[in-house]
Amino acid sequence: MFKTRYKSHHDAEHEYRELLPKTPASGAELTEYLNAQRPVSLRENAIYIHVPFCERICSFCNMNRKLVDDSLGTYVTDLIKQIRSMGNHHFFKVNEIKAVYFGGGTPTVLAPEAFEEIMTALRASFLMAQDCEITCETTLHNLTTDHLTMFKALGINRLSIGIQTFQTAGRKFFNRTYDKAEVIKRLTKIRQSFAGCLSIDKIYNYPGETKEMLLDDVAQIINLEIDSVSFYSLMIHKGSKLSEKLTANDFSLEQDQHFHDLFIEALRTKGDFEFLELTKMARTGRDRYYYMNIRNGNGNTIPLGKGAGGQIGPFQIYNVDFDRIMMVRLDDDTNEVANKVYGIFQSPVIEKAQLEELKLATALQAELERLIAKGYLMEHEQAFEMTAKGIFYGNNIGGVLARKYLEAHPPKKVQNSKMTLVQKAKIEKTIADFVAPFKGGIMATMAKDKKPQLSTIAVVKKGHTIYTLISQTAPHYHNLKEHNQAQIIFAEEQADMENAFVRKRLSYEVTATFIDGEESLLQYFCEQHGAVTKMLCQMGFEFVALKITGGKIILGPAMAYRFDEDEVVCP
Repeated sequence: MFKTRYKSHHDAEHEYRELLPKTPASGAELTEYLNAQRPVSLRENAIYIHVPFCERICSFCNMNRKLVDDSLGTYVTDLIKQIRSMGNHHFFKVNEIKAVYFGGGTPTVLAPEAFEEIMTALRASFLMAQDCEITCETTLHNLTTDHLTMFKALGINRLSIGIQTFQTAGRKFFNRTYDKAEVIKRLTKIRQSFAGCLSIDKIYNYPGETKEMLLDDVAQIINLEIDSVSFYSLMIHKGSKLSEKLTANDFSLEQDQHFHDLFIEALRTKGDFEFLELTKMARTGRDRYYYMNIRNGNGNTIPLGKGAGGQIGPFQIYNVDFDRIMMVRLDDDTNEVANKVYGIFQSPVIEKAQLEELKLATALQAELERLIAKGYLMEHEQAFEMTAKGIFYGNNIGGVLARKYLEAHPPKKVQNSKMTLVQKAKIEKTIADFVAPFKGGIMATMAKDKKPQLSTIAVVKKGHTIYTLISQTAPHYHNLKEHNQAQIIFAEEQADMENAFVRKRLSYEVTATFIDGEESLLQYFCEQHGAVTKMLCQMGFEFVALKITGGKIILGPAMAYRFDEDEVVCP
């Protein structure tokens, strides 16, 4: 049924995310939403704080992180400013924060005193629940006795430690600090001094791991009284050190499933462990895992820090930097239901009442029956339950069911967003400023055989018209004589790009008209491109006026704006 296996939430969301209508949003819209005098939100609220620093880079990691440098102190200062700024809105004066999660990177590269400053700012700026779950990710070598003492005083009550494996050979493969004996020694001390929830990460089916090694890791988890464990098969992420040596094709799906099932069965039979979600098991009653429950339930996650992502109400937010935020608005209730569908199926047991509450039973019935027939689900009187195979392919199931729901209930097309005159003027100025330095662009025309042809051209722009010179022997010349529609593209230089996903580019839709080279136009072209212009005119080049009829500017992911001539008409 499934040709590939989705190993992560991010991969699974590709099944349905493109069906969700999104509108680029502004900080002003979010501010208006947060300051509106509305009733307390029905959604639960969590905070995610990103600390993008590490002392060592793990071989499997491609997260938003870098080695510790002199900017660490400034980062804390900027983070506290962002905490105070965000918490100043009315929304956070009436809505409790139920969970806080410090992720990274490695948050414990921060000194204990930095955590004290951050937590003081959080408690002063947000309405924190008395039983708030506060998690801190860490490595063993960055977690000190001073950290643990400070965490107890600050109410940080949950640790998530990146162990990956206890096996010395495996730890060398992952570029982790300490051998097996030292890992056990340090975790023993942490367990003795830390009364909160102690969670670890485990990666299985890495090169060289045997069945015996896997079962020994289970034994250590049980013996050390670890409260919960997140477990994942090895993922080869683009940008990680491992991706330079290995690909996903180097691993057997059958071995993945064998080790997955073996790990789960050993924890169930040898320890008092139960599922919290598909990739998380815990000792009964020892881990609330409240942060992920809020996220899976489509609650609000307030992102703080550079590289943090989250959602507040209908706004999905990503902090590129403290002063640069990308944001989209989900304007249709279908978005919320689809995300809840995926979240519901992150548990191996799906209560029928949950589906009925969201009116999903009928919409998903045919697909649920197919999953039962294929051996992924079992049906009981009050619930559906995933089989071992279903748990292994659980991300696929959640993604497919969210997509099936959206196909049965197509979201409404997002109407043009209500942009203020100030917002429109700002985008129009951005367009003008972006195109102003360009003396050349890329022209795209359509040949008789319907194949696009592209080449660079020299340009000058006056008002709503672009002018260029085209040789009578060039393919563009003949294409435009047959069909006067073309596209002109201006893209930021690759060297100036922050990364491949935020390359700024502007495309104009134009109609072409061949014209005589008036003296004033020829002079203007010469000023921009030199005396070579006159020589080209003598060699059979002709002036072409390219009238702008519309276009699109892309400023980054989910930051695209269409326009009519130079006037922004919709995002």
